[in-house]
Order: sequence, then C-alpha cells, then structure tokens
Amino acid sequence: MSDDELVSIYSAKRAGEADVVRILLKDEGIAACIEEKQFAGLFGLLEFRVLVKVADEQLAKDLLAERSATGAQDLALEQHASASDEKEIS
Repeated sequence: MSDDELVSIYSAKRAGEADVVRILLKDEGIAACIEEKQFAGLFGLLEFRVLVKVADEQLAKDLLAERSATGAQDLALEQHASASDEKEIS
C-alpha cells in the first residue's frame, strides 16, 4: 500500500459527525475527506467514512483517541449548558 492511498479511520451514521472529525483533523494539519456509502436495505442506511492518507493514519487515529478521551467530558458539559440555556428561554 502506498503512502498516498486512502484508508478509513472513522465511521459515522450522520454527515455532520463525520464533518466534525474531518475538520478536527484538518485543524491538526491532516488532510481528510468524507466518503458516503449507502447500504441497500429497507431504510437505505448511510455510512459516512472519514478517509486519510496511509501516511497519516496512525497520527489521525492517535488524535481521535486523545480527543475521545477528553471529548466525552467536554460533550457532557456542552449538553448540560445547552439544556440549561433552553430552560432559561422557556
């Protein structure tokens, strides 16, 4: 496999989620793209895969693992803040 070939490092059910990962990688200097794959079936399920060059695969995976470890807490805080804001508006 050449260093320019693309490999999938992340899979999402929503385009927005895949785009967040793509932007995160871009901000770290890793070029990434999104591939949409449709599975045949009753509901026409979609999968969005984030692809990077083989040469960037390990760095991208490490960044996502690091983000995952700290991101879960950040996401919980963001959701709590969002829920609090909605209560204030009501």
